[in-house]
Amino acid sequence: MRNALPLYRRNLQILLAVHGSYSEIAKAIGVDRAYLYRNKNAPSRKLQSRVACEAGLIRLREFIKLARAEFHISDADAQRLMLSINAQLAERLPP
Repeated sequence: MRNALPLYRRNLQILLAVHGSYSEIAKAIGVDRAYLYRNKNAPSRKLQSRVACEAGLIRLREFIKLARAEFHISDADAQRLMLSINAQLAERLPP
């Protein structure tokens, strides 16, 4: 758990930068604000997973924005890339 906390804190910083408040983060990951705030220093694995998942999605969106700007990928290609990624993720979800 000791190694997971720095990554969790970094992910939480990313979410704070994007969402702006703990209330908005709680809405985004589907937990109560008080639960998130109370457990921010000793998170459960479920909370760590939800925060990591949301931070990963934000990283993915930023990567696609960067790819569109730097490599001149069209909007249609970027949308197809996102749909392809979503389809791959959906296949891995349990039924």
